[in-house]
Amino acid sequence: MNGCGQRAELRRDEGSSTVIGLGTASLAVVLALVVGAVGMGLRAKSQADAAADLAALAAVQALTAGEGEPCEVAEEVAERNGGSVTECIVRADLQRSALEVEVPIELRIPGLERKPVMKGEAVAGIAGP
Repeated sequence: MNGCGQRAELRRDEGSSTVIGLGTASLAVVLALVVGAVGMGLRAKSQADAAADLAALAAVQALTAGEGEPCEVAEEVAERNGGSVTECIVRADLQRSALEVEVPIELRIPGLERKPVMKGEAVAGIAGP
């Protein structure tokens, strides 16, 4: 082979590292987006659990103290903590409450009309003698 043949062969490889670099950069961006979405989901789950715990405790306190409707009190507490009560069961005879609270995930997904939500559940009551 002469010098001209070798040059033509080298030119075929020019730019191949650009393709690998773009692929690696794209993968890094996708990975960062996935990690961010998972983090947002974990934060919403933690917030939903905390809101459910506080709302369940508030419902039992309202029940035992006779200060308002327990489920309304629970809804108010859940809203103050960024959630909304989707299920509220209060047993006056057992002095217990069970709640389910939803917290929206602050994630924008094109094509979804409703934001995804995380749910938290809690049960609270008065300890027996």
